[in-house]
Amino acid sequence: MGPALDRYSLTLLRHPIRTIMSTYEYGRTYMGQNLSVSAAMAKLLSFLDWVRYFADSPLIIRNSFTHHFAAVSMDHCDPPAELMLQNAKHNLAAFNFVGIAEQLLTCASLLCEELGWPSPAVEPH
Repeated sequence: MGPALDRYSLTLLRHPIRTIMSTYEYGRTYMGQNLSVSAAMAKLLSFLDWVRYFADSPLIIRNSFTHHFAAVSMDHCDPPAELMLQNAKHNLAAFNFVGIAEQLLTCASLLCEELGWPSPAVEPH
């Protein structure tokens, strides 16, 4: 069994450009009743035009991970980008494990090895 810990914090990060592309694709294919502005515009615009339309929207285009890990609400004015990035890096350093979503199987194997657990045979969903 792995090390005894009072707590173990981990997170998976996703590539910000892939997140934006995924948001656009989701909007284009979303068939539900409650259509967001982002999804509605994705149905009308090309990807490039959609990105331009939402260029100043922190919830759609900006890297929300930096805001999240810097503990800065996107409802407020942004501090200087360098300060926000520095704070995010500082806060991420407190995690026991930081993985990358696009490399999930590798990250899951590394995490299991670190904790003394058996590695997954297939990629977790």
